[in-house]
Amino acid sequence: MTADSASLDRRYQPDARAVGGLLSLDALDRRTRPFKRYETIRGAVLADMGGEENVSEVQKQLVSKFATIALQLEIMEAAAIDGNEIDVDLFGRAAGHLRRIAEALGMQRVARDVTTSTLEEIADEIAAEEAERAAAAE
Repeated sequence: MTADSASLDRRYQPDARAVGGLLSLDALDRRTRPFKRYETIRGAVLADMGGEENVSEVQKQLVSKFATIALQLEIMEAAAIDGNEIDVDLFGRAAGHLRRIAEALGMQRVARDVTTSTLEEIADEIAAEEAERAAAAE
């Protein structure tokens, strides 16, 4: 062992709350607003999937990544709304990643009914309202 590597070994003291010397979620202060928001997003997505007990470990990992990207996008979005410049390219790429993770998790866009009412339906609604007004006036 050389002197340089020996000094490196003495300086490197991995945190017990870290995984392989890297920061882990267990090491974070759970009282912070970002952590609470992360947990809210993660919990909501897991609830949409039927609860944490009904998803695989791979799905849990994807949900965590989804929550992390969603949180970053919310931060960027708030900055933009507040009038600050943001990296629009990064924002767009992150949004694309978020969508792909959502698709991988099986979340799909559900189209809502946007058909317009027919004239007959509108006339029926107006007649019903007029009948209610007439009945209330009596």
